[in-house]
Amino acid sequence: MAQRRYVFGGGVPAGWSSSITIDFMKGAGISRNDSFFKDKDLLGTLISTNNWPVRDQGTRGTCNAFAVAAAEELLGHNMSGALKNLSEEYLYGKMQGYGLDPLRDIGVNLSDIDEQALAESGGTFLEQARMTLIKNGLCSEASVEYQSNAATNHFETVFPEPAEIEASSSKIAEGKLAHDIVQRPKPAKLNPWLRSSTEQPISEVLAEKIQSGLPAAASFAILSGTGKQAWTGRRARHLGKVEYPSDTVARELTAIGGHSVCLVGFIASNDENTLHKGWFVFRNSYGEDGFAKSFHKDDTQPVVPAAGYGLISTHDVDRYCWEYLARTSGGSGQPVF
Repeated sequence: MAQRRYVFGGGVPAGWSSSITIDFMKGAGISRNDSFFKDKDLLGTLISTNNWPVRDQGTRGTCNAFAVAAAEELLGHNMSGALKNLSEEYLYGKMQGYGLDPLRDIGVNLSDIDEQALAESGGTFLEQARMTLIKNGLCSEASVEYQSNAATNHFETVFPEPAEIEASSSKIAEGKLAHDIVQRPKPAKLNPWLRSSTEQPISEVLAEKIQSGLPAAASFAILSGTGKQAWTGRRARHLGKVEYPSDTVARELTAIGGHSVCLVGFIASNDENTLHKGWFVFRNSYGEDGFAKSFHKDDTQPVVPAAGYGLISTHDVDRYCWEYLARTSGGSGQPVF
């Protein structure tokens, strides 16, 4: 059986390098609030009942759309009890339609972004998804179906009027969405996060979301050379365990793209000697055969909840997560479900 061709559709933030986030995490004064790093499962019975099968983006650069749609689907289910299949195709098309204007509007220096590489890979940023949820909303998969066999960077520009009407009824107020992205730090500053003025580790920000019952879309660096194996190597493909190389090795590697997933839980570490507080559980978009396909053979704890899901440590999240999008609360006046 031929090995899967992985496509990385997460855009590389302006000026990012592994040294930026490694140095930030090694900076003095960074502390952790242990109350956020506790076991939390947002999936409930969705795994045991098989009511929410893992989807497959195929060889298209649509991971951001899949991660955001999954977060909205899970939040909707947990708030209402209903599970609505949302349209990644609609979301992705709208995201691409905005181009990089949403990033320019929040102060990102576009001169540091390789727009040609982004276009070839079909890459996007989560900020484009944030703008889409605010301006357009999101319709169901039944209204706009995903085209799994389309070209890597294909996106639709026109959608049926009923789909547009359905989507518009689910727009999310700007204040109900939390977003941040890494940029090149200003002189004499370590903090690379655009919107955050604190030195709070991103793992703490995301763990707080999970503890509040809020799934989050998170985008991660795909490193060059051996670093690529973190997401495509045997342990990832078979067991769902994402493990980046050491800081020393990673400093010499560059980003060749990004990949986004939906964070759906947290497993705390009981080892006081470990370098991290535990693992985020995430839902990937490589289908059940493309990721963690042999998870049932894993004899080392923790184990992913099902094929298609994965684990990533707080240590690696702090270094290689470079953008996230989540709700500020579950109580939006016009939820996407």
